[in-house]
Amino acid sequence: MGLSQVQKYLCVLSFSQLSLMELWRLKESCVLDFEILASSPNSALIECSQEIAKSLATRSGGIFKVCRVCGSAVQELRDCLPLPDDSKFNWTVSTYHCSSDVLEDTKIAVSDLLKSSSLGKSRFLRPETSEDNAELKVATLIKNVLTGDKGRTKGLDVIVDCTLGNALYGYTAFASDVDGFQERDFGRPYQDPTVTMGPRLARTLVNLCGLSRGKTILDPFCGLGTILQEALMLGCNVVGVEISSSEVARCRENLGWLMKRFQLSSKLSSIVIRRDTMGIESSDLPRIDAIATEPILIPKLERNPTAERSVEIIRGVSGKYTEAFRAFSRVLDHGSAVSIVIPDLIDDRGKSHGIDVVNLAGDLGFVAVHPMGARIENPCPVPTAKRKIIRRKIYLMKKRQRGA
Repeated sequence: MGLSQVQKYLCVLSFSQLSLMELWRLKESCVLDFEILASSPNSALIECSQEIAKSLATRSGGIFKVCRVCGSAVQELRDCLPLPDDSKFNWTVSTYHCSSDVLEDTKIAVSDLLKSSSLGKSRFLRPETSEDNAELKVATLIKNVLTGDKGRTKGLDVIVDCTLGNALYGYTAFASDVDGFQERDFGRPYQDPTVTMGPRLARTLVNLCGLSRGKTILDPFCGLGTILQEALMLGCNVVGVEISSSEVARCRENLGWLMKRFQLSSKLSSIVIRRDTMGIESSDLPRIDAIATEPILIPKLERNPTAERSVEIIRGVSGKYTEAFRAFSRVLDHGSAVSIVIPDLIDDRGKSHGIDVVNLAGDLGFVAVHPMGARIENPCPVPTAKRKIIRRKIYLMKKRQRGA
């Protein structure tokens, strides 16, 4: 990384700890070249080139926007803001764990700058406040503030982040591809929101595998193919296994639609086979470099079960997850990664009942990945509504190296 190109950027996170794990994995696997300087549950301060910052915004599933950091004072912000090109534009201020006074003071300072620069007519869009943050929803921000024609800067999203100690001032330089994620979710031929995860979470699972373009990822419980879609978008070859013949047909149609709609390279391979995952062998598949998956092995429940029933259900499905990891072991090389969603069952008193994945997978040669020097949980909880029957946790595992 050329020192003259290095700048500081703030990544605003959507999945908290999980987003940090994704960011760390992209760095650790050398998929993108950047340094993580500091982090909080809301954001991560990184150092990289402008090109890498843009790539992070488009590649990551767990980053909503990447902001150029100008400094720790309003004056430093005034000195580095890119002024809009249009004669009419919108602007806003996003604050994270800052007081309302910080929002108002920043608004006044930017307003004075825009007026003194004689830029034309500008309109301030007041951010929505929730808990300690104030910001526009990212879809609204992109549509009404950031979108410009032919690379022109249409408007400004000024940011102030107070989660890392001293306040950091800057502006949004790159935003996530919200429209793309939404189209791959609701525009594809088949969708079932009751059983499938969203593309943004699926993208995060794929990134946790740390694969470069041209590698092959397996989803052994592929369903309608959401994880496979996001892996293809990142230039990976994909293999899906599904026991239901109707789901196999729908998954294949979804992947065919994706290849055409997003004009993906014909060199990419997508294979979906009907098979019981628990019985797969390496001879059934091409060489697999990593696994990303969400096995839905807990029975569908209409309400939160009692504590006794929860214990009974968890005991019953633990054997299925053991079988799954045994199958994973047969098709993966040593050192290969597995990113997997595991459910916690919430009983009628709000207590969580989980599967002892680390021990059951450990008996089969898998170890949990723990980032050295980083305060990142593994497993990482997926943020969700409080009143849920099932809560998700994502584990990042690796098949143990020989002799380890």
